[in-house]
Amino acid sequence: QGYCLDKLINDPNPYVRAVVAEQGYGLDKLVNDESVLVRAAVARQGYGLDKLVNDECWLVREAVAYQGYGLDILINDDNPNVQAAILYYNNKKS
Repeated sequence: QGYCLDKLINDPNPYVRAVVAEQGYGLDKLVNDESVLVRAAVARQGYGLDKLVNDECWLVREAVAYQGYGLDILINDDNPNVQAAILYYNNKKS
């Protein structure tokens, strides 16, 4: 509901921090979060895509591809989920 996001952004549970990111709060901090779930939630908000396009985890790169960002970079990604996200974005665009 958007309450106490300033406190919840530091919650030890990554699921809680991911929900904070989904609210669009604290994205500048959460883009560097240790949790893949949180970084993917940040990417789904369209924030920090220039950094997250090179994330070590395919789940984050997949979220970046769904935003249509960095497709020229991600087209060479070995992960089939990232490739599927690129196809989805390109089909949606057509």
